[in-house]
Amino acid sequence: MIKRQNRVAMATLLLFLILFISTGSVLAAMPSFGSGEGVYLLDPDTGDAFAKQNEDSRYNPASTTKLMTALVAMDYINNRLSEGVTVGEEITQIDADSSVADLAVGDTYTWEQLLYGLLLPSGNDAAMTIAVNIGRLAQNDPALETNAALDVFVGLMNKKAGDLGLTKTHFANPHGLVDANHYTTPKEMAQIAGAAFGVSTINTVASTPSYTCVSGNGQAHEWENSNILIHQTVSEISSSQVAAMNLTGTENPYYNPNAKGGKTGYDEAAGRCLVFSGQSGEMHLVGVIFKASDQRGIYSQADGALDTALKDYSHILWSDGQSPYVKTMVSFASILDGFSISASTKGEAASTVLTTAKDSYSVQVKWDSSLLSEKGNHVRILAPITEGQQIGTLDVYSGSTYIKGIPLYTDRAMSPLGWVDYLIMGGVLLLVVLLIVVLVRHRRKKWNQAVYNMRRAEAGYHFEGIKEAEMEAPKEPPVEDEGLAPLPKSFLDMEAAESEGRPSMPLRARLGGKTRYRLKRIRRK
Repeated sequence: MIKRQNRVAMATLLLFLILFISTGSVLAAMPSFGSGEGVYLLDPDTGDAFAKQNEDSRYNPASTTKLMTALVAMDYINNRLSEGVTVGEEITQIDADSSVADLAVGDTYTWEQLLYGLLLPSGNDAAMTIAVNIGRLAQNDPALETNAALDVFVGLMNKKAGDLGLTKTHFANPHGLVDANHYTTPKEMAQIAGAAFGVSTINTVASTPSYTCVSGNGQAHEWENSNILIHQTVSEISSSQVAAMNLTGTENPYYNPNAKGGKTGYDEAAGRCLVFSGQSGEMHLVGVIFKASDQRGIYSQADGALDTALKDYSHILWSDGQSPYVKTMVSFASILDGFSISASTKGEAASTVLTTAKDSYSVQVKWDSSLLSEKGNHVRILAPITEGQQIGTLDVYSGSTYIKGIPLYTDRAMSPLGWVDYLIMGGVLLLVVLLIVVLVRHRRKKWNQAVYNMRRAEAGYHFEGIKEAEMEAPKEPPVEDEGLAPLPKSFLDMEAAESEGRPSMPLRARLGGKTRYRLKRIRRK
């Protein structure tokens, strides 16, 4: 009994190892995360997640907030990056121990320099100067009071969150210092980061290892990027981070050649926060890790996530977005709208999948049941459809497991049958009936004329309009006292007459391009 149990246990272990090695599971390949951490690793090209944990839970984003600050600012300064900005009293409102870019009241910087001071050393002073001056620009009021301008900017941050479709995010300041009304989720921060890194200026700034500049008053600055994933050597990292992480030697153990932009954040309540991005070939990653316990751990996690996501995953392209994905016949649609409808995706539609599991993925069209009902090889329209309306989804499956639905849109309007259609169909039916009546009357008229001509011919008359030479003379003289056979009254009678040897309808011949009748007397035998 014990031996049998051992064999079962060994077989189970062997099966587990085979499955573990052959599938290359995302959970096995990705680094482990603490249970309290919020994680979202996003492929911005497809919207799919490489990995996620507590993705919809509320977290304090700390200084990763500054990505939204930069994103809002670019709406106003994209074409004026070289313009000068004066630092005001707003920088005195920040805590003395917060991270700063060492700006001074009354000094001047360009908008571009302020963006570097915001994102590289994570300057709260730069965040305040940007926010107040953008608030004044938005209100077109250079004299707007500091706190009023700050309120305007925070309102713009929340409006931008709404524009991005974020429902679990709210900002209370431009720098990320702790506030009960300042929060987001890992998933929504990944969406903010994806939008921010999609702006070329922000992406360039956030990807720069270090930056030097001189202010309008001659103050020199050298700012190092606090995201150490992009620093190849320890000497490139700020001395405060080197000391905090106890880094030694020359090479940075957390350097990843595929890492691009990023933004760090920290306070006691928020814990260690990191937003990072990377690219290798066609694959992109935007990652968010909230509330990690230490710097070494969070960079180790980010480094491992970059390696796994960019090397072990690939894309499956379902639709190019240029041509309709599906076209089908539609029943009970208005005659004026045609009898087919097509649907396509908005832009390319793809899935991010573990390369070794590509063959397990498939797609299936699912129509919106309130608009279209599937009936075999066609659909029946149930309600009016407008141009550009979503009419279904392209559902993605891994085996039998549902993964996601990609919206399908139509490029034309279509309505069910209405009273106009019934009027049109009634009119067409009436025309068909009238046409049948006309044809029947025409055939009857021709038949009556033929019968009349035949009777005249049987009575020995030549029929008007036919040359005498065209008449076939009887080959034998008529037999005396033999009367003529009765004329047929219908085509059935004619067939019967033919079978009995009695006279039938005259033969028709085409002479000179016209139809003539060749008549002959028929004797009764």
